[in-house]
Amino acid sequence: MGLKPYQISRLGISRTFQNLALWKELSVMDNLLVAKRGTQTKGFWPVIFGTKGARLEDETARSEAKDLLKAIGLWEERNRRIGTLPFGHQKNA
Repeated sequence: MGLKPYQISRLGISRTFQNLALWKELSVMDNLLVAKRGTQTKGFWPVIFGTKGARLEDETARSEAKDLLKAIGLWEERNRRIGTLPFGHQKNA
């Protein structure tokens, strides 16, 4: 296809390896939101100034993260630091 890596990422396509790149001190939800940020289109300034478009993107990301966590059975763990989860759960998150 000839797409650049960031373009492929924005399509929702990624490759993962056994070594986990998680922010172990952040919650399960916050880790998903950080990862989701790479697919959002609003840039630095709209996010900093909290424009309507940036807020809508954030709401959508939170809704999608909630749906994902429910689907993989980690919704109840959403506020737990991800580093405290068993390795298998960290892989799923």
